[in-house]
Amino acid sequence: MLRLLLKGYREQSYEAFTEGPVKYTEVRRSGGTVGLFWAGKDGSAGYEPRPGAGETAFTAGVPLLLASAEARRAGSAALDALAAAARSESELSGADARIRDAPSLDALQEWAGG
Repeated sequence: MLRLLLKGYREQSYEAFTEGPVKYTEVRRSGGTVGLFWAGKDGSAGYEPRPGAGETAFTAGVPLLLASAEARRAGSAALDALAAAARSESELSGADARIRDAPSLDALQEWAGG
């Protein structure tokens, strides 16, 4: 997903992998989940598009990743960036975008790939 962002954002983003548990929020468009925005307690955060949702899954992640990079540059914790993403998703979708727990990033990636 980082390849969709402007050059230079990688260095300003949160770590893109964690081995610990994560918190996440669903990213919904047109009534369906197209991806998951996640954050770890260790300062990692990212977006997992759901390939089965097509191009929408990838385009939905771009503004979240740009906002995440901006939050990182401003010194915000990854979990705060997740809370902001959940608020943004609630406004966009009109539904309550709850923050949930997952045992690992691998578990989220497995779900997103399904």
